[in-house]
Amino acid sequence: MARIEARGKIGIAELQMQADGSRATFQRDLAELEKAGRILRSYGMVRCAAEDVDHLWAGGMRQAQQIANLEAKRRIGQRTQELIGPQETVFVTHGTTTRQIFNRVDPNKTFSVFTDGIDIMCKCAGLRNVRTYLLGGCCNYDAMQLEYIPLVTSHMENINIQKLIMGVAAVSHINGVTFYDFASYQLLKLIADKCDEIVVVADSSKFGRNAMVDCIPIHKIRTIVTDTGLSDATCREFERIGVNCIRV
Repeated sequence: MARIEARGKIGIAELQMQADGSRATFQRDLAELEKAGRILRSYGMVRCAAEDVDHLWAGGMRQAQQIANLEAKRRIGQRTQELIGPQETVFVTHGTTTRQIFNRVDPNKTFSVFTDGIDIMCKCAGLRNVRTYLLGGCCNYDAMQLEYIPLVTSHMENINIQKLIMGVAAVSHINGVTFYDFASYQLLKLIADKCDEIVVVADSSKFGRNAMVDCIPIHKIRTIVTDTGLSDATCREFERIGVNCIRV
């Protein structure tokens, strides 16, 4: 782990040469570390799953992003991945909460992911049973997002999405889901109108606030996954209007 954390990403063959043990033992150890969520394996490489930071490798450059409320977001991610059924097609938005879903997802679960997130794409790299579709658009590396361009994503209306799993800027039982800007507005409205179920993942700091742009009214939300910092009273308000509120 010290070698992996120091390099960020390393070839499995190179790492095995530095290990004292048989190939079988080495592979079992890697499997256990991956199951524990400490590493990700793909195409002969192993990389750190980053307990305190999330990493993106692009053109040999590594960027590290500190995550606020990380422990709560880990718990939300763990619980949310359980909501994804076998063979489902889901749309998962970019974001520091949604990316935690893929740190603990069952590697044997088979499903398809559409995303606007460069971070989600990287998280899915080690999941052999997950087919990932990345929407085309303009790369915003600061937000880890591919910003929606209609000409590139013009066929989304022909794709049947069972679940939209989305991070948010803010959420309230009055104004629903709101965002800071218009970058994802048109695309998410399109997906929300045609998908079967909307799941919002948000730590408790996002509640009772309103960002600049209205996006999805609260009556369209089926489930909210959040942390235990959300009060009983707020949970009851959401459940009163038909939103399932899961606190982890």
